[in-house]
Amino acid sequence: MQRYAQLLCLLMLGLLNACSSASQSTALDLTKGEWVVEDIAGGGIVDSSRITLNFAPDGRLSGRAGCNQYSTKYSLSSKLNIGNIAMTKMACAPALLDQEYRFTQLLAAATSATLDTQGALILHSSDGKTITARQQ
Repeated sequence: MQRYAQLLCLLMLGLLNACSSASQSTALDLTKGEWVVEDIAGGGIVDSSRITLNFAPDGRLSGRAGCNQYSTKYSLSSKLNIGNIAMTKMACAPALLDQEYRFTQLLAAATSATLDTQGALILHSSDGKTITARQQ
C-alpha cells in the first residue's frame, strides 16, 4: 500500500510539473522580434507606410509610427500599461500624420495584449478598439 501511495505522489508531482511548464510556455512574450502593424481600429494602414512595435525586455517600447520614431515605457502583467509617448517631429504627408495620431492615441490607450490563433498581436483599448500587428 505504501508503494502505491508513493507512486501516486510521484505521478501527481509529474502532472503538476507538466501543468506548470505548460502555463509558463504560453505566457505572452512580446520581446521576441519586431511587430509590424497591419491594422489600426479596423481601418487598415496607409499603403507603403510602416508602423512597428519593438518591446524590449527592460520595459522600453519603441518603433516607427509611419513617419516619425517614437519611444515610451511599458509594463505587462495582468494589464498592459503604456507610458507617455515621445516622438520625433519630422514633416510628413497629412495622411501619414493623421495615421500617426490615430496610432499613438490608441497605443497610449491600450490596456491589454493578446495573440490570436494565427499569431497576430492584438492590443486592446478599454473602448474596444484594437491595433493588430504581426512579427516580421
